[in-house]
Amino acid sequence: MEYIKGLLSVCCTCYNHEKYIKECIESIWNNDYKDIEIIVIDDGSKDRSVKVLKELRLKSPCRFEIIEQENTHNIGLNFNRTIDKARGEFITFMSLDDYYCKNAFLEKINYMNENKNNAFCVSKTVNKIVNGKYTEGALSDRFDNITTDKLCEMEYKNGTFAIQGNIFRREIIDKVNGFDEDIYGDDIVVRTKVLQYIQRNKEWNFKFFDNPSFVYRLHNSNYSSNLKSMTNIYLDCYDRYWADKPYPAFVIDFLLIFFLKSKFDDFYPIFLKHPKALQMIYSNKKLMKQFKNKLNDKYNILSGIRDLFLRKEYLSLNRIRYVVLNLLKLNFKTDIKKVIYEKRI
Repeated sequence: MEYIKGLLSVCCTCYNHEKYIKECIESIWNNDYKDIEIIVIDDGSKDRSVKVLKELRLKSPCRFEIIEQENTHNIGLNFNRTIDKARGEFITFMSLDDYYCKNAFLEKINYMNENKNNAFCVSKTVNKIVNGKYTEGALSDRFDNITTDKLCEMEYKNGTFAIQGNIFRREIIDKVNGFDEDIYGDDIVVRTKVLQYIQRNKEWNFKFFDNPSFVYRLHNSNYSSNLKSMTNIYLDCYDRYWADKPYPAFVIDFLLIFFLKSKFDDFYPIFLKHPKALQMIYSNKKLMKQFKNKLNDKYNILSGIRDLFLRKEYLSLNRIRYVVLNLLKLNFKTDIKKVIYEKRI
């Protein structure tokens, strides 16, 4: 595809962001680089988001395209659809409940124009609004003079930077085929794909800047506040992109907290999808005891449909077995009188 030289495509997602949209769009218009286009995809908002977007489009100083669709709840798919409409040499991603800092674009684009092998330019810090309170992110030296290999190692261990508000060369996004639409994540997916690509292709480099690029608004509807969703995203990503490595400590923490806080119905589909996660539970005696207790509780409250996915077998007078979806077999010791009573009824 031929890109328009110098053009920055601002690709945005929106879902029920009515009260934040104007601030975000105006932060794009008022930024320090004017050769831009805006592409927004609205994922079936139930509020006045689309109406607000259309009103803003009427007075936009730049190309402003709106994609309306039924709700998909799929961030990767939605960003890919905006990428398909984008024409710029450079690309940046944003959710319309956040907004750009005033000087987010120019310095980065100037650097990328001078360094043609630069894949992306990102900020070292993120400013935030938490419970309505604005806070500035503290600078860290962890990105100073960092190599691609070290950055990939950091990504594996605990993640690196937010993709929102930062600038990528469109060519790189195309080379990694954008977002993976079967994983419900955004930052970690495209970030990992890009980092692993430039690790394999040593001619590419990157640049970190001190100044923040955007303000992240934390609220209850953020995807990152959903423990089940984030656990699923992390397991999907690490099983796909780091399949030859064990889960890092922070993923294990997510997994264990989710497991200990969740009911059987919530965690068993995820565990069956990710055998490595199930094996981690299975190899730990304390966790396995918790698993068995949850399984017992679930079996006792199920109706007649339970045999479709959970079967109980009697092995002897004091041993029983649960078979989950004909895949996982768990043996239990139990009280002899209880077994005899259950078999009679």
